[in-house]
Amino acid sequence: MLKPCLSRFVTFKIIITLIYMSCYVTSFGQENYSAALSKIDQLEPNSEKRYKALLDIYKSSESRKTPVATFFLNDKLPKRILPYLEESITYASKNKLKDISFLLEIKFTQYFHYYFRKKESIIVANSILDGADTITPELRHILLYYLTTQYPEMGMYSEYLTNIPKLYEIRKQLNIEDDGNLNVHSDIAFGYFENKQYKEAIKQWEMAFEDLKDTDRHIFKSSVNNNIGQAFYKLHQKDSALFYYEKAISLLSDKKSEVEDWDDVYRAFFEANIETNIARLKYLELAPKNIIPYIEKEIELQLRSNDSVYVSNRYNSMGELYLIIGDYAQANTYLKKAEYKIAKYYSESNYLKNVSLQSQNYLAMGDLDTGIRLKNKFERITDSIVSEKNNKKTEIALALYKTEAKDRELIEQQLLLKIAKEERLILLFLFSFLIVIVIVIVFFNGKIRNKNKLINAQKGALNTSLHQKELLLKEVHHRVKNNLQIISGLLNKQRNMSENVEVQKIMSQGKDRIQSMAIIHQLLYENDSLDEIDLQFYTKTLIRSISSSYYTKDKTITYTIKVLTVLVNVDIAVPYGLIITELVTNIYKYAFKDRLRGNFLVSLHLLDNDQFELIIEDDGVGLPENFNAITKTSLGYSLIKGLTWQLNGTLDYTSSKSGTKVFITFSKNLKETE
Repeated sequence: MLKPCLSRFVTFKIIITLIYMSCYVTSFGQENYSAALSKIDQLEPNSEKRYKALLDIYKSSESRKTPVATFFLNDKLPKRILPYLEESITYASKNKLKDISFLLEIKFTQYFHYYFRKKESIIVANSILDGADTITPELRHILLYYLTTQYPEMGMYSEYLTNIPKLYEIRKQLNIEDDGNLNVHSDIAFGYFENKQYKEAIKQWEMAFEDLKDTDRHIFKSSVNNNIGQAFYKLHQKDSALFYYEKAISLLSDKKSEVEDWDDVYRAFFEANIETNIARLKYLELAPKNIIPYIEKEIELQLRSNDSVYVSNRYNSMGELYLIIGDYAQANTYLKKAEYKIAKYYSESNYLKNVSLQSQNYLAMGDLDTGIRLKNKFERITDSIVSEKNNKKTEIALALYKTEAKDRELIEQQLLLKIAKEERLILLFLFSFLIVIVIVIVFFNGKIRNKNKLINAQKGALNTSLHQKELLLKEVHHRVKNNLQIISGLLNKQRNMSENVEVQKIMSQGKDRIQSMAIIHQLLYENDSLDEIDLQFYTKTLIRSISSSYYTKDKTITYTIKVLTVLVNVDIAVPYGLIITELVTNIYKYAFKDRLRGNFLVSLHLLDNDQFELIIEDDGVGLPENFNAITKTSLGYSLIKGLTWQLNGTLDYTSSKSGTKVFITFSKNLKETE
């Protein structure tokens, strides 16, 4: 996999500073150096005069004004130099001087120059970044760039992944406009890949390709697809890997990519590298010999470009292939070539791989002594490298923890002082506020009492008015009930006076219907609620009334009521009561004709669709065969249908010689269905 490289797009300030400091070695010698220090030492420590003198030396070295200043910053004994820098930094920080960022940059440069690519440089860079509010964005950019190049070399990929987004954020802040801004997802993907988080790496490279979609950077697009293929190869998803390798080749073959400013040899090598990846995918298991020409082509191209590190890597690959094939002599030839190259151009990864492969090859050839010796050497070196890296990581982590602990302690102290100051201000504010509140309370207390008196008087008037209206409404229900009872009595008297059976029948039916409504008004008059009826109590009262009207000594009719306790308004209760009156009256009149006993059931329950279902069934003789013809002229059946429609309900029934069953479903809330 090709590592992401920002160096083509980012500042070269670190490198330029390093080269500058390395080139200007003074010819003045130790005497001039000592004289410069002696003048500084004569000044009072931590004084403004001494600070300015040191600052002049630092700045003169930047502009190359004096050889002494240059010598001062190129001194090979940092222990003598760093105390002066630390003193200057402390003074500038304490007095909040604008030169603090400049001094911190010199401190980092000195560590970077003396401890080149060592843990101390990383520790110093992090300690400076911890005080990010005191440094310029430019210095922050330099430090983040440095850390993101050093962390991968130390295997600290979690730290790398933490700092890469910060680097691109500061680039954005500095308005650095170049193609490097398109690398962010590719650089993050590199960290995930090296950390063996291949799925996350694929996601980031896909995002990188999306960023590149509308650009002419076809070679970079090809590189991204090649890297995605490598990640899928690591996940053993060969079909996906092959798809992206071929996509990479396709992008590289695009004529548009030819106009890009890339070295022809590198371009040819990159294409050969992808072809080798494809060949390895296709032939490694079944025909590894077929891979050899592809690697030979890579070696030829890299020899032309003098990339000895990569050539040694490819020699190792050739040796590994011949080892797999079983041609140990050829394997030995290429591994020795790699060993020779590595001796001249050292690469840790190439060296370790070469020792491991030579060990395996000697063991395969039967040279056990050499093979075991190299195997032990490989394990010893690997353990040493891992141990050294872990120690460096631990030292860096410990140093950063101590730095952070000091920073936290300082921040906590500052926070405590700030809190104490804020608490005093809050107490003063609260005291003043309480005084104002007391004044306001005293001032408005009289007005509030007067308003309360007025509100209480109005509330009393409203309660009186409401009570009067409730009494009036109860009286209305009572009078309506009385009037209905009078009408019922008149109909009953008319029935008794008439000798016509049909008239008597009509009068009885009318009396029962009026009685069902009268019971509603009676319940409304007796209850606290003026607009709701308990259907269970109403049903029992209504059926009891109807039963008493049709009671005869020569026939025993029993009934069962299974109605849930539910409150409904009058709009539902009236048609509900009239329906029950019609159906129950018909049961008493017709269901048990020529029978001495009978039973019927009235039930009401709530369905899942929030509707009521009323069921009235009996075990009587059933409906007559010509019932459908009768219903066309029947007032009772028409009335039931009309009342069901009024409830927005449906009517259904079944009948046989063992009885009749009527089903009526209706809405729980008529207002919702209107």
